[in-house]
Amino acid sequence: MNSQVKGSVADGFEKIHSTFQQITSESPNSGSAISIWHKGKNVVNLWGGVTDRETKKPWTEDTSTVVFSCTKGLMSLALAQLFQAGKISYDNRVSQYWPEFASSGKERTTVGELVSHRAGLPFFQDDISFDQAINWDYMIAKIEQERPLWLPGSEHAYHSITHGWLTGELIRRVTGMTPGEYLSKEISAPLDAHTWLGLPSQHESKVAISYTSEDLRSFFVDLKEKNTASGNFRIRSLTLGEAFPMNLVASGQGFNSRAVHAAEIPGAGGISTAHGLSKIWSSVVHETDGFRLISNETIKFVTRVQSEGKPFTDLEPPYGKFGMGFQLDSEARRYLTSSSFGHDGAGGQCAFADPEHKVGFAFVTSEMRGGAIEDDRATRLIKDLHSVL
Repeated sequence: MNSQVKGSVADGFEKIHSTFQQITSESPNSGSAISIWHKGKNVVNLWGGVTDRETKKPWTEDTSTVVFSCTKGLMSLALAQLFQAGKISYDNRVSQYWPEFASSGKERTTVGELVSHRAGLPFFQDDISFDQAINWDYMIAKIEQERPLWLPGSEHAYHSITHGWLTGELIRRVTGMTPGEYLSKEISAPLDAHTWLGLPSQHESKVAISYTSEDLRSFFVDLKEKNTASGNFRIRSLTLGEAFPMNLVASGQGFNSRAVHAAEIPGAGGISTAHGLSKIWSSVVHETDGFRLISNETIKFVTRVQSEGKPFTDLEPPYGKFGMGFQLDSEARRYLTSSSFGHDGAGGQCAFADPEHKVGFAFVTSEMRGGAIEDDRATRLIKDLHSVL
């Protein structure tokens, strides 16, 4: 096996190793990892490149990354578990569990509307500062006071960062645990998956430093200069005004900062190894190391389409598709089959489960791509997986 890429693949999955080797070779200043489970067995576990483009520190099996919106998939999974246990109903109003939410036109918002990007709270009227964004109590109080941009349930638009506080506080109200505590106790720990929301300090040295490609940086600069309503909507959804950089990361700032890693920002702040993330998704659709996180019946319910088509903002297609918080297969994000569900993340992260093939998949990377030039790394690997199954 080439020294640049390390790990293992099971017989029959060699094509994925070849493509991952190509991906790693394309970007010598970055690192990536891919892990795939099939019917409860780990068939692909590969990593390569560097965790820091300045020091060239090698990527290792236990290197973790910020997985950005893949975190939304984990929070949606937590809520699906609570639904399965009878502790929430997606049809109930949010205020049944979180009474203070019922103000400023949000009184009738249901849990299903909240999790499927229909709550009308993609950002705030006022600018949010960085210090406010990492203050849980402040952000929850701000959400409680905020008036939605549209009648909840009547429209949908992607809640880039705010989705996490909405789902996270619901988890906290129902369980008494913060979303990070719930993730650790009920999902990560039973599977020994190295996946966190609110990273303990002893693991900080293992986190890769994320950076944006030149194409992605240029995309955001152009977006700001064009000053369109849809572009400004997108920028404000990501930055919340002043809380985060447009591209989410900078040197020691945004989602590269220890303060964000330590905070619980469930819309984008999850940190995981590829192996841990894929193992979680494997256990969603097949018993993995003795654990199965949700049932087939629950999967059918929570993956029913809730939001699709043209959103509230005037964005160009292709448009995404969402179930109860889960990102579903669509033209905007092709997964393994039409029954796949999970969530991708900014710059190329991708994690999902496939009920048909009993697959858990995760690809993570430190180089964030996208913008005008499509990032096809995860897509190439998914196509390879489809060809060998």
